[in-house]
Amino acid sequence: MQVTLNIPALFTTFSEIDATAIDDLNLVAFKKLLSRSKALAAISTDYEAWLFQVFTGHDVPASQIPFASLTATMDGLDGKNGFWMRADPVYLYADTHSLILQDPGGLNLTFAERDELADVIRPLFDEYGATLHTPTAARWYLHFEHAAPQIECTPLYEALMKPANSYLPTGEDSRRWHTLFNEIQMVLNQSTVNENREYYGLQPVNSLWFWGLGASPQNPGAAFDCCIGGNDYVQALCRHTSNRHKLLHEGITVSRYQDNALVLEDRLLTAQRLNSPEQWLKALQLADQEVIAPLVAGLHQGDIRKLFLGTDNGQQFECSSVGIRKFWKRARPLSAYLLD
Repeated sequence: MQVTLNIPALFTTFSEIDATAIDDLNLVAFKKLLSRSKALAAISTDYEAWLFQVFTGHDVPASQIPFASLTATMDGLDGKNGFWMRADPVYLYADTHSLILQDPGGLNLTFAERDELADVIRPLFDEYGATLHTPTAARWYLHFEHAAPQIECTPLYEALMKPANSYLPTGEDSRRWHTLFNEIQMVLNQSTVNENREYYGLQPVNSLWFWGLGASPQNPGAAFDCCIGGNDYVQALCRHTSNRHKLLHEGITVSRYQDNALVLEDRLLTAQRLNSPEQWLKALQLADQEVIAPLVAGLHQGDIRKLFLGTDNGQQFECSSVGIRKFWKRARPLSAYLLD
């Protein structure tokens, strides 16, 4: 079989991480794979846009990917009907000069909190022709049955840990949506849910983040026999294209009787977007143990005929079941690759 492995943020941009920090981890599988691979021509690409093109055939920038319609279907909504936009609950932290968008993964809303917050802001969307849906505590949606607003939104992951006002919607209708953004904050700040959360030392939900606007993509195609790893966006793409999907923690198992598999390791990317060098180093170690080691073993055993490794900075590598056995190739320190 052939495996395509993508590890975005493998080549770190953290100034706090030096060669010693990487090499002290002693990542044997990574060193073996890279030392016995050949480098291919670099192709620079955005990770989410690359995934969208792989699964649907459409080449668009990340700001135009219809994340909402894809995940809406996964969450039990009719994502193929009309236009959808994510309106995820978030916490904006006030620093000295601006409001910083925090990682919403730490909110952990209860279903009761979700329902009460949704009820107080739902009337605000009436004049925008939108209906609010809250199928999960973390993923909220606006549905536009007939026409989408003329705005372009920044994906939530691109705005994480950055000043929110610099990443608000742009386009013909943007002023109206900026007004709505402010109105939502005023209503949420008066919510008893947030009063209670702050009393108990929890982050309040003081805003919504609009992103992922669009209609369900047409003409989907299954590019791989199976996909292993990735976040809820990847799971939604797999569902949309009828691809088999496995979570990374279920383990990587390969068979020579499969033709083509996609493996996604995005934990380093999450750490980079959260600006956490410590989390990045931990993710690198987990990737070596849980992803690279079983793939190297598959190459040795001949279950994997060829492995392609790609990254979001464009660097690509190829290793074959023959190449992995070239023990005479000297392994360079891993930092020599990752800090080049």
